[in-house]
Amino acid sequence: MTILLAEWRFDYQGPIFSPDSELLVYPKVVDGEPHLHLWRVGSDDPVVDLEKDASMVAFQPDSRRCAVGHANGLVRILDCRSFEESARYETGVTGSPLAVAWNPRLPQIAIMDRNQWRIIDADSGTTISNHVVNEGLGGWPAWDPTGKRLSAGVFDNNIGIWDSMTTDLTVAPIHGHLNGGTIVRFCPDGNRLVSNDW
Repeated sequence: MTILLAEWRFDYQGPIFSPDSELLVYPKVVDGEPHLHLWRVGSDDPVVDLEKDASMVAFQPDSRRCAVGHANGLVRILDCRSFEESARYETGVTGSPLAVAWNPRLPQIAIMDRNQWRIIDADSGTTISNHVVNEGLGGWPAWDPTGKRLSAGVFDNNIGIWDSMTTDLTVAPIHGHLNGGTIVRFCPDGNRLVSNDW
């Protein structure tokens, strides 16, 4: 497949495959503006324009649904077979980017802006937990493989790892980064964390 290069905004995080490798998230220019789109792998034409203010997509682990975060705080749930919208939630968490991450074990979605993270139920939109980070947040949220801990970079160049239910830090903030834009990922066994910055 060939996709014409579009302006890539930092908000977009990067190209994302669905877990079953059938779909790809990548921008396409619409009326002079980059919009995130869903593409079928192997096709040169996108199947869904996710709209101008869409900033991130997170897939359910079984690839049946995806969550689309919008800068105005809206999170839309799309069926990845029909591409119909099955739900939309006004989360009250706003900002660009509005980052989303699907829990690897439970029907929960982590939502993060520059000041807070929130866990919502993917089926009802109900808030499960919410945590304000006074130092500010940067990068994107990362779930550990158990779906019980959430990690993200903080504007003071530290990394936080929180219990997703109690919102307590599970370890002291991790130091070492000298620049912002910290991105973190857990290894598959959950015992290690990799991070990088600008």
